[in-house]
Parts: sequence; structure tokens; C-alpha cells
Amino acid sequence: MNSTRPILPTLIALAVIVPNVTPARAQTVIISNLAEPNANNNAGLVGSDSWAAQGFSTPASTSYSLDSVSLKLSRDPSFSGTFIVSFWDASGPAGRPGSQLATISSGNVGTLTTSPVDYAFPASGAGITLAPSTSYFVVLSASAPFASAGLYWSFPDAQNPGSTGPGQIGSWTTSANQGASWDFLDPNSPFQIAVSGTAVPEPETYALVSGLVLVGFAALRRLRRKDA
Repeated sequence: MNSTRPILPTLIALAVIVPNVTPARAQTVIISNLAEPNANNNAGLVGSDSWAAQGFSTPASTSYSLDSVSLKLSRDPSFSGTFIVSFWDASGPAGRPGSQLATISSGNVGTLTTSPVDYAFPASGAGITLAPSTSYFVVLSASAPFASAGLYWSFPDAQNPGSTGPGQIGSWTTSANQGASWDFLDPNSPFQIAVSGTAVPEPETYALVSGLVLVGFAALRRLRRKDA
């Protein structure tokens, strides 16, 4: 008598259950203040001698794979050079930018508009995983001095604006020596950014899925041995 057939419905059921156990990996806006009013067109000049960094922190208990970074940028009618968007940790003195983790994007300042626009820069190729309850910085730099680069990074009208997402907007700072050292951290009037990522499933989820699969194959193997 063939006793392997009753296990087939079980394996089919496991095939249905396993995908449902794995959580959907939808992109999440971790933090954003891009929608905050900026009627006065407030902006800070950025250049090779005035790098700008905006901090943020991730929520507790969730890791994210970094997907994109958005900045509200514009340029002066008179401009020169290129810009770079990079991603840094907060391992510097007193939580300042420490080490650069990746270059997210670069471009010509002339590609920006003269009025503020939200520019999204894909970051999934950087391979960065954001740890829970951890601070990071988005850094904007330019190849020309701020007096001639004509590169602007906007900040809201409110000194302490709101934001959306489970993360938190942090302080901003600047560097006059291309990131070798940074000025004091200022929590007021943060630059406008958005950071998006995909939640990374917890190890327990993978362990559960693997366990279900192993149980199914172990049962099938036992039944086949009985038939032998």
C-alpha cells in the first residue's frame, strides 16, 4: 500500500502557508518633512567649503534596507560645478557625522530648477541597512565654493516643524573643511528631506518558515522509509 499520498495535501498546505508567514516588504517613508510649508523660500547655500548635513533617527525595533533619499533643492540663476548626496553614520564627536557609508547620487547643479523641488535619489544599490534606534546623516556637498556653486537646500518656515513617518528628524550641521570636522548640531530649522526604506524581516520569521519546511520534508521522508 502506498502511504506517501496522504502527505501531499500537507505539503501543499505548507506551500500556501509559508508565503503568508513572510511579511510583505513594502517601502516605508521612515521620515519626511518635505511637506512642511516654505512660503519664504528659505534655503541654505551649499558648496565645497560649506557642506551641509541633516540628521534623522530610525524607529525602535525595526531595521530597514535603505531605498531612497529625497531633498528639496534649487539653484541660483548663476551657478557652477556639481553636487553629491552622500549618507553618513553619526559616529563623530557628540553625535556629529562620522564616517561616510555611501555616495547616493551626484549631478550637475545646472540640472536643478531655480525654484525648490523635491528630488528623489534611489539608494537601494548602496546596500545600506538602517539599524533600529540609530542616527544617520544625509550630506549635501558641491564641487565649487558656496559663493559660486549656487546650490540651495531648503528648510521650512517653522523653526520646529513637524514630520511624518516612524522616524525622527534630527539636528543639522555644516562643515567648512569637506567633512574633516563638523560645526555644532542645531535642532532648529532642519533641512527638508525624506528617507524611505523597506523593513527587514526579523530572524525569527525566517526561522519559522525554515522550521515549517523541514517538518514537511521530515514527514515525507519517514513515510517513504515505511514504504521501502
